[in-house]
Formats: sequence, structure tokens, C-alpha cells
Amino acid sequence: MLRNNIKINIDQSEIDALLKYFPEGIVAFDLETTGLSPLLDRIVEISAIKIGPQIETFHTLINPKIPIPEVTSNIHGLYDDDVKEAPELSHGLQDFLNFVGKTPLLAHNAQFDAGFLINSLELIEIAFPPINIYCSVKFARKVFPKKESYSLGDLSKNLEITLSSHHQAMDDAYACLKIMLKGLQEPKMNKSVMKDFFLFSLKDFKSIDPNLDNEVGKEIIKAIKNQKVIEIMYKGGSYKGKFRPIRPLSILPLPQGPAVYAHCLLSDLYKFFYLSKITQTGDIREL
Repeated sequence: MLRNNIKINIDQSEIDALLKYFPEGIVAFDLETTGLSPLLDRIVEISAIKIGPQIETFHTLINPKIPIPEVTSNIHGLYDDDVKEAPELSHGLQDFLNFVGKTPLLAHNAQFDAGFLINSLELIEIAFPPINIYCSVKFARKVFPKKESYSLGDLSKNLEITLSSHHQAMDDAYACLKIMLKGLQEPKMNKSVMKDFFLFSLKDFKSIDPNLDNEVGKEIIKAIKNQKVIEIMYKGGSYKGKFRPIRPLSILPLPQGPAVYAHCLLSDLYKFFYLSKITQTGDIREL
């Protein structure tokens, strides 16, 4: 099943601007998955575009070995039958790493894509490579300030970037790359901005110990799977020692330890809550 028939249109001025800041080039990539939680879900598609001395592309479907929920298939268009003959994670991910080499990676809202890479590397027992990861959302907030939305779809529309098939990995990788290429030519761009959209290096991770088997982990997973609100007590913050309601979306591996990414209903903000700092859970309820 081929899903990477988009036309890649990158001119020499964009390549020159990129190589000024990334002499070794960059790989823009996107993943489609069975769900939102890297520690619970699996990759089903990887697409990437490498810009360096030349332009190269990579695409593979992956058999996740678990069912793809219908609600997720309805978003990215991949169903169990589409991936049943695809390579398994160990082959598909190794091919991707061979394509990347040590070239820096770029993704839109890269924390999520990086989370899936990290957990997948751990699953197939591949050492974390010394690859730096950059986030085009962090970058866009710096060079395109005061936008109403920094979602890939809205930002692409605002910047007049073609995104013909949102949630197909190659199209999303291309849109992410074009956002950065446009931003690199903005007057606000300088070398200090590089520090702002650097996320982390994969080598920052030694091993993942999600510790999801305790009572807190089990309750958080239950709330994620059922898309419910759960009350948590958290060490730190302005609600220290009090229950706060959150709507957890996923559990992400971070260098400091696994964290819950959630909508905090008290502050109406999306935040990370480290599992190690959640001391107690309370009621699970509908939003």
C-alpha cells in the first residue's frame, strides 16, 4: 500500500537556508500509530524526507501486532488488513534508522513522535543513537509568533503550505519540513532560535522504566483507554497536596522519567505530570 505519492517541491534557496543552520542536513519525519500513548500503542507507518546534499525519502508501513482501533483508523486511514503483510517493528524501524544515520530529526509536536521512537527502540533492544531531535511547533512559536493555532493543519493553511492528506505520514512530514524551511528565512531567525526548538538527544535516554504496574499507573491507563477524567494528587505546583482533575491523553517517556500528558481542568492548560510525582489518584468520571 503506497501512501507517499506527494510532490516534494523544495527550491535551492530553501536548501541553502537549511544548510546554514544544519550543515549535516535534517530528516523531517512523521509516524502514524495505533493510538496516542507511546508506552501503550504501536507504530503503523513511518515516513521521512531527508534534506542534505540531495533530497531523499523513506516510507514503510509496519505491522503493529496489535489491532488498530477503528477510531484511530478513521483518522489516518490505515486498517488491520492494510498492515498485516507489512514488516514488523524490528525490520521497519531498523530500516528507518539506517536511512537517518546521525542526521538530526524534525517532527511537528516532536515529543509524541520521539516518544514512540524511544519506546520502540527499547522494545526491540536497539541502543539509543546519538541523534538530536527538533520540534517544528517550538520553532514556529518563535519565528511565527501570535498565531491563533500551531496545529499542523492550521499552521500549514496560514503559511500557504500544501497539506493534501493530513494524517498520512509523508504529507505530514512534508508540511512539517516546509514550516521549518519558511521559518529559517524569517527575519526573526538567528542561531539563538536553534536552542529554542531543540527538544533532546536520543542518547539522553539510558533505559525506560515506566513503572505502570503500580496502582497509580493502572488508574492512569484506565482513564486514558476510556477517555475519562481522573483526579490526581501531585507533588509540586500551586495545587500541591490537593486533588486536581485531569484528562490524560498519553504517557510519554522523557529523559527525566515517564510523564502523563494531560489537559488540566483547573488551569485549562495541557501539561506534563511526571508519574513519579503523582502520589495518589481519585475518582474517574466523564468529562
